[in-house]
Amino acid sequence: MWFDATGGSTQITTSDLILMRGSNSALGLVFQICTGHLTGGSPGQMIFTVADKMTRAATTTVVNTNDWLLGGLTNVTLLLTETTWRVIVDGAGFTGASGTCNLPSSFQWLSFLGSADRYSTGGMLNGAASHIAVFPGLLTDDQVSQIVIAGYPATIGGEFPEFPNKRIERLMGYGGWAGPRAISTESSTNMAGISDIQGSSSTNANGHVSANTGQQANQAVTNIVTSDGGWMFADGGGVLCYLSRGDVYGLGPMWLLGENTGEYPYGIDISMGYDKQLLYNEARLTQATGTGVPVAVSNVPSETQHGVATYTATVYQNDVGVVGDQANWIVSTRSTPAERAESLTVNAAANSSNWPFVLGVEPAQPVQVARRPILASSPTVVQAIVAQVKRTFDFAAGVASATIVTDAFPEGHVLTAGDPVYGQLTGGNILPW
Repeated sequence: MWFDATGGSTQITTSDLILMRGSNSALGLVFQICTGHLTGGSPGQMIFTVADKMTRAATTTVVNTNDWLLGGLTNVTLLLTETTWRVIVDGAGFTGASGTCNLPSSFQWLSFLGSADRYSTGGMLNGAASHIAVFPGLLTDDQVSQIVIAGYPATIGGEFPEFPNKRIERLMGYGGWAGPRAISTESSTNMAGISDIQGSSSTNANGHVSANTGQQANQAVTNIVTSDGGWMFADGGGVLCYLSRGDVYGLGPMWLLGENTGEYPYGIDISMGYDKQLLYNEARLTQATGTGVPVAVSNVPSETQHGVATYTATVYQNDVGVVGDQANWIVSTRSTPAERAESLTVNAAANSSNWPFVLGVEPAQPVQVARRPILASSPTVVQAIVAQVKRTFDFAAGVASATIVTDAFPEGHVLTAGDPVYGQLTGGNILPW
């Protein structure tokens, strides 16, 4: 809920302003949360009152001394039983209060932003409530926190900072992902505020409000994956995984592929080459909440030699300096063409020493591929990241293999898995809005 300070003379200033109030049909007041009135000695202070069901004595507690009439959008949670109460403000972002009480087993009236029951009318708050919910049981602190964060989709690195893992987890919760997931917490980059997942609304000429659809959840997740320079994939067990840039780059290879001792031998179907479509010598990244002017970085010698190849994206880092860092990283990583191990196959049926690789290789793992042609003066050594894995087991045909496709740079796509329980790649969209 929020308070409209522009209400002027229409705002009642001589009484406490009621946020929520519950009344019993026979006894009257049961509980009340209010703020101090505008012209009093404690304007905006959050105050909670409970009335004893036997003596009818009211007990009042100051929940928080901040002036909540100046606080903008505020979440207030009341956890109430017949014998205990607890008020949480903004998901425990501010100190709340709790206590004991002696309340009737039920109440028949609930009023918000003022009172309109048979015992009291008034205390109207000149504002609005954007979300009201009554739950049949007590919420946990984590549940309260999730509700609060969901109400602040445009938050940035302030009251509720969100790193990529928090943003991805929240968006997947919105999208209804029910399968297992493992989301890296390595990145500490603050994400900028988001509003595009919400959509918007407009008022028609006839006064009716039309809702405009927001982004699909998988597109919103893609935005964060792109912004963080990370990799998202499903592992062999159907777990949806996310690794940030720091989890992958700058690490030594997990697998050595080649024909020397200590390397896993691959088949003759290896495909090596230069893919000019993967060359980017200019990056133009537009900050989602910025001025709309892209942060541009280029490698002029590469552009002169190979032509201009531009990588463009809308990114969601909160700090424009971090956007510049990402643009520099993209150009540094991609502006020089290098030989690429596009795909290769390792067969364990032909060589039992290959079983660890065939069973263990997964996407986003760094690999080193060495190729040593007989007549070549020096070997070709390529270090890359596994982008795709395909396993084939056909023992009648003598095949137990893993075919991998490698890349050096995430292309900004999010895997969309189809099965909400097992996360299998059946092609259906389980991250819908």
